[in-house]
Amino acid sequence: MTVNSVGLDKLKLLDIPLFSGLDRMNLAKLVPVVEEVHYKTGDILFQQGEFGDSLYILARGKVKVFLEEGSQTRELAVLGERECFGEMSLLTGEPRSAGIQAVTDVVVLRLSKDNFDELLRNQNSLAVQFAGILARRLAQVNKEQANKKKGSEEQEPVKGEPQCVVDIPAPETLISQPDKDRAIPVLRAKLNKQQLLSVILAILGSLLLNLLLESQGFNRSQRILLDILFGGAILWSFNVFSFHMISCAMPLLAIFLRASRPETVLSGFTSPSLFMLLGLFAVSAAVVKTGLIYRLVLIVISRFPTGYVGQTLGWVLAGLLITPFLSFTNERVSLGSRMLRSYLDTLRLQNVSAGALGLAFSTLLGFGQLSFMVLSGAVACLFVYQLLPVEVRGEVTYALWLQAALPLSLVFLPLSYLTILLFFRSKEPFQLDHTVIEDQLIILGPITRQEKITLLALLFAFLGLLSYHWHGISGAAICLVSFLLLYGSAVLDDQSIRTEINWNVFISFGALVGFGSALFTSGLPALLADKLSPLLGFLLDSILLFLAVTVIWMKLLRFVLPALPALLVSLILFLPLSEASGINPFVIGLILLLASHTWFLSPEYNGYFTTLFKETGKNLLTNQQTFKLAFVSSFICILAVSFSLPFWKHLDLIVPVKTAQPAMAGAEQQVVIGLAGSFSDPEGLQLKNAVQMAVDEVNASGILMGRKISIEVKDDQGDVTRGMAIAQSLAENKEVVAVIGHRQSYISTQVAAIYDRAGLVMIVPSEVSPQLNRYHTVFSTLPGVDDFGILAARTMLDQGFKRTVICYADGSYGRSLANAFEDEVHARGMKIADRLAVSGGINEWNNLLSKWQILGYDSIFLIDTMPAGAEWITGARRAGLKVPIFAASGLDAEELPRLAGSAAEGTTIFSIFNPGENHPEVEKFIRDYQVKFGADPGVPAAQGYDAVKILVEAMKGTAAAEPAQIAAKLRQMKEYHGITGTHSFTEDGRVAGKEIVVKKVREGKITCP
Repeated sequence: MTVNSVGLDKLKLLDIPLFSGLDRMNLAKLVPVVEEVHYKTGDILFQQGEFGDSLYILARGKVKVFLEEGSQTRELAVLGERECFGEMSLLTGEPRSAGIQAVTDVVVLRLSKDNFDELLRNQNSLAVQFAGILARRLAQVNKEQANKKKGSEEQEPVKGEPQCVVDIPAPETLISQPDKDRAIPVLRAKLNKQQLLSVILAILGSLLLNLLLESQGFNRSQRILLDILFGGAILWSFNVFSFHMISCAMPLLAIFLRASRPETVLSGFTSPSLFMLLGLFAVSAAVVKTGLIYRLVLIVISRFPTGYVGQTLGWVLAGLLITPFLSFTNERVSLGSRMLRSYLDTLRLQNVSAGALGLAFSTLLGFGQLSFMVLSGAVACLFVYQLLPVEVRGEVTYALWLQAALPLSLVFLPLSYLTILLFFRSKEPFQLDHTVIEDQLIILGPITRQEKITLLALLFAFLGLLSYHWHGISGAAICLVSFLLLYGSAVLDDQSIRTEINWNVFISFGALVGFGSALFTSGLPALLADKLSPLLGFLLDSILLFLAVTVIWMKLLRFVLPALPALLVSLILFLPLSEASGINPFVIGLILLLASHTWFLSPEYNGYFTTLFKETGKNLLTNQQTFKLAFVSSFICILAVSFSLPFWKHLDLIVPVKTAQPAMAGAEQQVVIGLAGSFSDPEGLQLKNAVQMAVDEVNASGILMGRKISIEVKDDQGDVTRGMAIAQSLAENKEVVAVIGHRQSYISTQVAAIYDRAGLVMIVPSEVSPQLNRYHTVFSTLPGVDDFGILAARTMLDQGFKRTVICYADGSYGRSLANAFEDEVHARGMKIADRLAVSGGINEWNNLLSKWQILGYDSIFLIDTMPAGAEWITGARRAGLKVPIFAASGLDAEELPRLAGSAAEGTTIFSIFNPGENHPEVEKFIRDYQVKFGADPGVPAAQGYDAVKILVEAMKGTAAAEPAQIAAKLRQMKEYHGITGTHSFTEDGRVAGKEIVVKKVREGKITCP
C-alpha cells in the first residue's frame, strides 16, 4: 500500500456522484484532506469487525465485499469505479460488518473520520444523501431478516444504480446509545448544582458589595448597577449559563430595579455602532458564503516559500489581510483552523510536533490576535469605541484608529511571531506541496459574479470608513449601504441573513453597550476614581507604569472573565484614572484591546483560542504550552506600549502632566492667568472681552500690591485634543497661576485632571459637570445641576404642568442636568413623557410630535447651547410644536431671539445673570462694557468678569500669587458679591446658594419678570 496527497487529475471530484451536491468551495476544501491510496491485487483494505476510521471512494480498479461466516467466506458484491464503501461505520460508530479485498490493482480515495464528520456538519446536502443511503441499507437488513425467517438461503442484492456498499449494523444499534443515556442525568445533575452554586454566590456577593458601597457613599442607582455587574461577573466566571443570557439579563435587571432609565439602559440598541456591526456582519457573511475569503487566503499562502518559516509567516499575514473584513474573531479563527487542519494532514505532521504547534500559533496570531489594529477587526473594538466618552468618540475615526494602532502592531506582531519560532523549532521534514493549493484554486475556478459583488461591497465599506474625514458620512451608514448592496444583488438572501449573521452576538452587543452607558452616565466611574485615587496615586506619577499595570490587570482579568465583560469592567476603572495622567481614553481602550488577547485555552474566557483547539484536533495544544506564551505575551504587550508612547504623544493622545513650579515672589511679579476656550462665536468673544476688561480694571487699581495681571489666551476651538494640549502648555508655564475655562463640559472634564495635578487653579465659568467636583483645584461659578433641576421642576409644577419632555445635548453637562431634573420631577409627582438626546438635530419632527401627543406631554425642558438651541426651537415650532418651552442657561444669549425669531417667543430660561438688577456694580459693568465694546453684555461676559474678580479677591493679601494659596483662599470664600450673584465655595469647589434667575423671551428680547 502506498499513500499520496491527492491531485486534481486523479481525484476527479466533480465526477463522483457522492459529492455532486457540494459547491466548488467545499470541493476545493476536500483536496488537501482526501488521500490517494494504492493497493495490489489481493490486498485486504479492511477486515470485518475492525473499527471504521475512513470512508473510501474507488477511483480505479475493482474490489469485492466479503462476509466471514465461521470458517467460510461469502462474497456479497463486487464494486467498480466511482463507488464508495466504509461510511456506515463512520455514521453509526459500529465495527465494520464486512471486509473489502482488492480484486485488481486499485486506487482509492480515503477520507478520514474527522474530516468526514466535519463534512457532514457543514454540508446539509451531503448529510441528506447519506441519510438516504442509511435508509436503503436498513431496508435491505430488514428484507434479509425476513427472508431468513422464510428459510431462504440466499438473497438477491437490491437492484438499482450502485452508490455505496456499506457496513451493515443491526438496526437497533442506530437508536440505542445506553452509555450516553446513563451519562446524561449525571451530567445534568452536576450542571444544575453548578448553576445553583453560581447563583447563590452571585446573590450573596452582590448583597455584601451593596453594604460596602453604601458605607462608602455610593447612591442607590450606583450600588445596584455595580451589584448587577458583580453578580454577572460571577455567573460569567462559572460558565454554566449562556454568555448571551447573562448579557441580556443585566440591562433588564437595571430597569426592573429602577437603577437607570430604560432609554439609557437600552441605548445600545439604537447606537450607531450596533448598526455598523450589522453591516460588517453582513459583509463577513458574504465573503465567507461566496468563498472569496477562502480564495484570498489560498492566494496569500501560495505566495510564500513552502518551508516552515515561509508557511508560518504566510498564515500570519493571511490572517492579518482578512482581519478588517471579518469582524467576528471566532469566525476568522474557525476559518483558519479548518484550513490549517487539512494542511496538517497533508504535511503528515504529528499533533504535538513543533511544526504543527508553530503553524497553529501562527494561525492564532494572524487570524485572532491582531484584531485591535482596525476598528472593524472585532466586535470588541466596536464595543470599546461605543463606550468612549462621546466627545472622544467623535474624534476617533477609522484612519486615526489605524494610525494609533500602528506602533503597537510594529512591535507586537514581529515579536510574537519570533516567539513562536523560538518556542517551536520544527526539526522534522517540512515541505508543502504547492500543487495542493493550485488544485484548490483550479476547482474554485474564475472569480464569480457573487464574489465580484462581495468584493465591491467590501471595498466600499473599507474605503468609506477610511475616508471619513473627507466626506463625514457615518460609518454605520456606509456599512449598511454595503449590506443593502449584498442583499439587493441576492448575494445574501433571507435564509443567509437569518443563519449566517451571528444574531446572538449582535443582541448581546446592544445589551452590554446599553448597560455600560448606564454605568458611565450614573457618575459611577468618576466616583470610583475618586475613591481609588488615594490608593493608586503612585501609578499616576508615571505614564509607563500606569499603562503597564493596565496591561497586567487586563491579562489577569481575562483568566476569569470573557472579553467583553472584562473590557467593560476595565473601562469603568481606568478611563477616569487616565484623565489624571493626561492620557486620552482612546489610548486606554486600545491597550485594553491589545491585552485582552490571551494565550491560554480556557474555553470560558477565550472563545477563539478554544475554537483553534477544537478545529485543529484535541491533541494539538495543551495548557502547559499556552501558559508559557501567556507570560511572554504580557511582556511583549508592555514593550509594544512603551514603543508607542512617543507616537501617541506626537498625535496628542498623551499629554504628560508635569507639576508646575510656583512663581517667584516679589513686588514686580507679573501674574499670568490663562484663558482657555473657543472664542470664534459671539458668546466666546463676550467672555474674552469681559475677562480683559476686568484685568484692565484690576491693573489700573493697583489692588494687588503693584503686581500686574496678564492674560494668556488659548483657543481650543471646541476640540478635546487641542484642549488637552493647551492645558498641558499652561500647566508647564511657571508664570501661570490660574486658568479660566474651558467653555464646553466635554473639554473641561478631560483637562481638569491636568490642571489639578499641576496644582493650577481652574475657574470654570460655564456649563459644569459633576465630575469636576472631585478635583482639588477646580472651582465652578455656575450653580450645580441639582440647583437648576430643582428650580426648573418647581417652576413648571407651579405653572400647572404635569407631563414634560426632556430634550438635552448629549454631553456630560446635558446628561447630568437631565438626570437631576428628572429626579426632582419624580420627587414632586410630575411625569416624564419622554427623554431625548438632541445632538445632531432632529429630522423626523412630525413623527416625534405625534408620539409626544400620544404620550400626553404638556411642556418641554430643553438643555442645549447656542446656536444649536435656537435651531432646535425653530425646527420644533415650524413642525407644529405648541407647548411651552423651558430652557437651561445655555440659551440665555441675545442670539436666541435673533436666530429663532418668533419661534423663541415665550421661552422661559433659567439663568444666573439679571442685567436689570438694581445694583451699582451691575449697572457699572453694563455701562463700561457698552462703552468699551459697543454692545450689551450677556451671561458669558458676566461670568468671565466675575471669574477674574473672584481670583483677584483670593490673591489679596498674599505676598506671592501661588496656586496653592489661591485655592485655599477660594475654599474659604464666603458671600463674595459679584455681578452674577453671591459666591460661597464648598470644599469640593462648588458654588453654594447662588441665586438662579428666571427669564422669558418677550418681543424679541430676553427679560426678567
